[in-house]
Amino acid sequence: MTNKEFEQRVKLTNAATNAFFFPSPENISKLSVEAAKTNIEHSNLPDREKEILKSWQDLGYELFITRNYDMARAIYTKISGLLKQ
Repeated sequence: MTNKEFEQRVKLTNAATNAFFFPSPENISKLSVEAAKTNIEHSNLPDREKEILKSWQDLGYELFITRNYDMARAIYTKISGLLKQ
């Protein structure tokens, strides 16, 4: 297990704990996002594509769940930069 895979599992565990003990639409959505990102991390895709897909998941969460547009703008900029490489 790589460092990135371990970090992603920790994020998934934290999201699951929050969703189970403090159920709210935001916490349940975060659990869904982290589960999707864990699946992406364990896929056979190249690292660059994994990073783009995980950032895309984060972008959707920030835009539609938390409505944190400043963070969404930063994530979009990151995705744009990754796509130009």
